[in-house]
Amino acid sequence: MVLYFTIDILNTVKHLHNIDIIHGAIKPENLLLRNFPNVSRGWTVDYFAYELPTLQLTNLAKSIDLTFFPKNARFICSKSTDRYQCIEMQNGLPWSFHADLYGIAFTIHCMIFGEYMDLNCRNGTWDIIRKIPRHFNAEIWNSVFHSLINVSSEKFPDLYQMQSFLQEALLTVKFEEFKLAVSNMKLLIEEDIIKKKPWLMGIS
Repeated sequence: MVLYFTIDILNTVKHLHNIDIIHGAIKPENLLLRNFPNVSRGWTVDYFAYELPTLQLTNLAKSIDLTFFPKNARFICSKSTDRYQCIEMQNGLPWSFHADLYGIAFTIHCMIFGEYMDLNCRNGTWDIIRKIPRHFNAEIWNSVFHSLINVSSEKFPDLYQMQSFLQEALLTVKFEEFKLAVSNMKLLIEEDIIKKKPWLMGIS
């Protein structure tokens, strides 16, 4: 499911960036599940064009409309140790879309490991501290983390290309396996609702 939801997030963010909007607060708390992925049909070439989005990106309180600023504008804020903030913010460096790219990486890390992202820097290159198991498409995720965290000041990673790359990877997964993963996710969510808010499920 991590692959699917990452594709979903990239799909939303690429459209925001295409109209020069920085969301500014991409993290798990600001993502709502609108509906479950459609498993009534198998993989098709146009599956993602019709089925996305299933997630809703909320909270635009920190968003920035770049059309109100000079082209290629950058922002600087005071140094911070907040792990939600991108590397550039944490080090008092100029930033723009860096904030959202870091937020995507932060969210992916939470989905994979169930915990916030910590980084280390070696020879000027940032990397996540946790190691991704080989069986978990380690090569794919290491590449994604590297691209989203180590952002050039002049060229941002192509989110269209990244989404396409991950879609191709997901399409290699047997649809029955994906269908089972969605079913298991539904059960976990329903069990959580029953524990926390049983009245929502008609249970008194």
